[in-house]
Amino acid sequence: MHLSVGIDTSTRLLAIGALTKDLTARHQTYKLTGKAIQQNMLGAFNAMCSWLEEQRIEGHSLNIFIEEPIYVNNNKVHQALTCIYASVIQACFSFNLFPDTVHVSAWKKLAVGSGNANKLEVKEKAIEVLGLDEGLVQDVYDAYCIALYGWEVIGG
Repeated sequence: MHLSVGIDTSTRLLAIGALTKDLTARHQTYKLTGKAIQQNMLGAFNAMCSWLEEQRIEGHSLNIFIEEPIYVNNNKVHQALTCIYASVIQACFSFNLFPDTVHVSAWKKLAVGSGNANKLEVKEKAIEVLGLDEGLVQDVYDAYCIALYGWEVIGG
């Protein structure tokens, strides 16, 4: 089965949303609980490798799209975001997968209809299109909309 995979990273959570061509949705979240950036980098790497191994065992082919880290006016937070993002990409590389990176405004414009869509608009679009529950973490809705973007880009 072919999946479009959207990945949203933050300093405390890795959210993965995977969609089949008929928009069957499944997701996974991994909490990053380390006190140091290095611990969370390793946590993100290991979590991503674990998820990718499950997909390999199940025989799925993947197109992976990961949101580029946003710039925040706090060097420590920006460094953490960038390092976790790099760890997830490295995990993909270790499975010979080469994710596409996407700017937040690009996936929002294509998947939600507005490049500056707010959190509520992203959540509402994910619920509307995919029939998701309302009680998910915001990062999961983001990941699913990144995966929707992926299907649009690859011609789903």
